[in-house]
Amino acid sequence: LMIVKTMIVDDSDNDRYLLKRWLGKCDFEMHITEARDGEEALDYLERGQQAPDDGYPPAIVFLDINMPRVNGFEFLEKFNAIRNDELGETVVVMFTSSPRDDDARRALAWDFVDGYLVKGDFATDDLQVVIDGHLKSRQGVS
Repeated sequence: LMIVKTMIVDDSDNDRYLLKRWLGKCDFEMHITEARDGEEALDYLERGQQAPDDGYPPAIVFLDINMPRVNGFEFLEKFNAIRNDELGETVVVMFTSSPRDDDARRALAWDFVDGYLVKGDFATDDLQVVIDGHLKSRQGVS
């Protein structure tokens, strides 16, 4: 069984919990790392692998926009700057309460942002499509 290393970056305990529940319904085994804001997530990503099973590097980062310290857009800029060989395959999926088109356009302008899910407005199938699409692109399968 393939294990998908996933990271959830969201300051809401409730939203992280709900997303973990949704991810648990997908067809893949998930290894989930959590961060409460963009700064905590960047610290983790910059440190790199500490142990063989610590979930690094994540294949997919689910990222909230509105967070304290480092918000989602600031995270995208900083993540772009630290992307290296290990993080080059990592994609970001926005997981936000903002349905605003300009936020979606701003996020999707980054080539490593693979999707934009609005909280409360998506289904397990949407997550499955995002994950399937990402895994196929990584394996060179179209």
